[in-house]
Amino acid sequence: MPPSYVIEHLDEAIEKHWVRVHYQPIMRTITGQLCAMEGLARWDDPNWGFLTPPFFIGILEQHNLIHKLDAFLIEEVCRNQARVRKAGLPSVPVSLNLSRLDFINCDIFEVVENAVRKYNVPRDLLHLEIVENILTDRNKKIGEVLDRFRAAGYEIWMDDFGSGYSSLKFLKDQRFDVLKMDMAFLKSDTQRARDIIISIISMDKRIGNRTLAEGVETQEQFEFLREIGCEKIQGYYLGRPRPYDETINNCLEKGISVELNCWKAYYDAIMEVDFLTGHALLLIEYRDHAYHILFANQKSRELFWQGDAEKCRKPSTPTISRPCVTCAAACGASCSAVRMRNSPIRLTATSS
Repeated sequence: MPPSYVIEHLDEAIEKHWVRVHYQPIMRTITGQLCAMEGLARWDDPNWGFLTPPFFIGILEQHNLIHKLDAFLIEEVCRNQARVRKAGLPSVPVSLNLSRLDFINCDIFEVVENAVRKYNVPRDLLHLEIVENILTDRNKKIGEVLDRFRAAGYEIWMDDFGSGYSSLKFLKDQRFDVLKMDMAFLKSDTQRARDIIISIISMDKRIGNRTLAEGVETQEQFEFLREIGCEKIQGYYLGRPRPYDETINNCLEKGISVELNCWKAYYDAIMEVDFLTGHALLLIEYRDHAYHILFANQKSRELFWQGDAEKCRKPSTPTISRPCVTCAAACGASCSAVRMRNSPIRLTATSS
């Protein structure tokens, strides 16, 4: 497909919805629930067929048109969130990538705010991803706009953490809610690669960030990440990007239920626990008049169950078809569910 086709047909593709948002699931490792999705652009062209981002993103950036695409994606995600909320179904937060050029060629803060206000979408249902090369730009406006987003209540995620040359410098100068690291680290699956990932997660917990591993493809990778305390995962292990309803249905068919937004702060707090302690560690919560084991590390399994993982089975989580009454209006600390489940019971045991 010639680059000129993308440039000449972008407006038509947006108007006729040849460009669509596909959603890839993000799972919280400690519960196995769907806790977020990433919204990704797909172009279903009547002449060239189904196109993935490598066919058009770079061209749009080269010709300073990417802000048109991103504004459309923001509008579509907010419109869909409104549709889901109107149907009385649990809303899943969605993350979207912002280009460096979005901060230069338009008022991206107002673009996002206008869509959020238009569809009455809570700001905690829209997360914004940036790559670190955005911050290498000497334009101070970018950092100022990020501060405005954060002050307004949006989460800021750093995508492709560690892929550039100055990641640690930016962590010192700019605060992020989530760092996304690519599981390309584990392509070789050496102990050195695993040690690097462990070190990143340990650092994140110390500085108050949360970690998301993308590109997770196998059960073995998932188990490793859960064991070391990585909070969230994304990748083909959970599913490919699909239209919203297909993604939700695919997750439910796999037994992956939806995390209600009112539990987010609760589980975020739990994941501040250092899973890399040298001692036996159990995380237990009291729920539905019973104690449930959220997590047991290898040493605790050896201590209490002689290493038998089946005896320390992961607690099942019922599929939730609709939010509680409070959540349907607005999730927050006033939710009765939060009051009931205000803190986990943590039990740490050490072997002699």
